[in-house]
Amino acid sequence: MLKFWPSPEDPARCTFEEQYLTRENIPVAVDKCLKFLDTYSTVAAKSTLFKAPPLFANIEQVHPLVLANSTRLLGELRANAWAVHLLPAVHSAQQVSLLLLLYLRSLAQCILTEVMLPAWMKLAEKLEKVEKDEDEDEGGDEEPEVSGVEGDEHVDVLEAVKSRLQALPPIHYATLRRVILCLAK
Repeated sequence: MLKFWPSPEDPARCTFEEQYLTRENIPVAVDKCLKFLDTYSTVAAKSTLFKAPPLFANIEQVHPLVLANSTRLLGELRANAWAVHLLPAVHSAQQVSLLLLLYLRSLAQCILTEVMLPAWMKLAEKLEKVEKDEDEDEGGDEEPEVSGVEGDEHVDVLEAVKSRLQALPPIHYATLRRVILCLAK
């Protein structure tokens, strides 16, 4: 069968834009993993999917056979994502989530883009500060403020998140949106 587009020379070092994409601008490999997780994983499995400490914080701690299988699948996804079939009789939700993490980590770019990463970090710090201030205010028996300052801080953070999301490249935005939708189900 003829291929109408060339395979990437080094799939391990590709950017998001160089991946095979779905119509929704999501890398095919990411989409396949997320569809499997949407269909076959439980809420408990999804809740630990991308949290670093519980499952796969240290890849070396993963069982060697699971890691070897995921590494083999990772190579297949990089070579031709359309040819990979993730089946519930063969793969577990944990294996596919590990595969997805390995795939995302192997890309040359961060999903939030390296250029914007410092801005995202500052935003996270600001959000933590707002939440910490809110928790401290709830602890006291004071009268609530009428001025709405707390609401303004939340609106500011929400507007900052929206502006950062709008600044993401379309493929990064679509991929991040798809991951969040998978986790929200």
